[in-house]
Amino acid sequence: MDCRKVLEKIDSTRMYKRIVEIASLGPRDTASPGDAASREYVLKEASNLGARTWTRSCRVVRFRAGATSLKVLEPVERDMVVLPQDRCDPTPPGGLVGEVEYARCGREEDYKGASACGKIILQDLWGLHMLEKVRVALDHGAKGLIWAHSRPGNKQSAWGLAQDGPSLPVVGVSLEDGDWLKRAVGSGPVRVRVDVEVSKEPATSDHIMAEVSAPFDSAEAPASLDSRPAVLLMAHRDTTHVSPGASDNGSGLTVVLEVLRAFSGVSLPFRLAGLFAAAEEGGGLGIGQYAESGLANDFPRIEGVINLDMVGVGSKLLVVKGDRRYRTSARINGLLEESASALGYHLGEYEMPMGLADITPLVARGIESTWLFKPDDPRFHTDQDIPDFVNPNDLKAAADIVASTIWRLAQRT
Repeated sequence: MDCRKVLEKIDSTRMYKRIVEIASLGPRDTASPGDAASREYVLKEASNLGARTWTRSCRVVRFRAGATSLKVLEPVERDMVVLPQDRCDPTPPGGLVGEVEYARCGREEDYKGASACGKIILQDLWGLHMLEKVRVALDHGAKGLIWAHSRPGNKQSAWGLAQDGPSLPVVGVSLEDGDWLKRAVGSGPVRVRVDVEVSKEPATSDHIMAEVSAPFDSAEAPASLDSRPAVLLMAHRDTTHVSPGASDNGSGLTVVLEVLRAFSGVSLPFRLAGLFAAAEEGGGLGIGQYAESGLANDFPRIEGVINLDMVGVGSKLLVVKGDRRYRTSARINGLLEESASALGYHLGEYEMPMGLADITPLVARGIESTWLFKPDDPRFHTDQDIPDFVNPNDLKAAADIVASTIWRLAQRT
């Protein structure tokens, strides 16, 4: 079989159908009923395409959101619609009352000249990872955070925070309400009351592995039975607590399944497996655990990792070249770019200001990894991340590029 025949197996209609099905499960926040339903869905789909599947559990925090509100008290009274952020802290009884200070995106330098101690800090959403926003705010004595959404449309977004350790009450407002608060703060003191009712409790979730090249039927994990290096295609299956997750990350999930299907039964010089990760939202928390305690047992030798996250909505498909700390694999990036060019697709480049999410713990361990991504989806992490806005042609392009890259890897291994 040649690469052309592999590409002919890739079907955009089938990929879109999967997105409709998985989005119908509702939000898939970690350890929720939607998360459990997505586990069964992925296992069934992977088994149907002939993959050998197994799971690895990870420790997570189950988050439940209750009533949440923000009321401006001064200079005028005004109620704002807000969302609690996943795994944020609750406010004390009676709410949290304080003066608002604006600190741009929340970097250390954004607090220069500001008096943040005891205040509720307003921040722009984009530009710094959420865990860093919270850490720096705590260092400066903030008692709460307000995150202004980065896209117009009067929508609020929810983002994942840490599973344990110090946190804060954090709420999200729309871009429009965030702009109003910035103007008000620029004109004088602004006082607000924030009420956040949430609960957090220990729980577990599962990573799912699906290997299409395993020539055995053993119930044991495959590491001891196959000495070939592995190529992993990764896609997280969790969402924030408000999002149906059609593009983030139903799109990555369906592309990985489709590429695995296209290579099912194809002889390769390496093991080819999908890794459907739990607990990505909040900084790759689940993969961090797996990298520490299970990855080396399942895949002792890893040739490379391609992460598919948010590839169904947006203008250009981009390969993430790195962030402020780490660089992705130049070798795999080059093969992706060669594949895209040969197929007539345009693949751009991106520097990620928010961290490398699920591939961070892999890159930190020297595992060659990269990430395909469309950053300009205005609806991700909101309740409008629905199948209506996903472009099946974008799914086809991503799957074609990844499949062609796997073929190129096979010819050079």
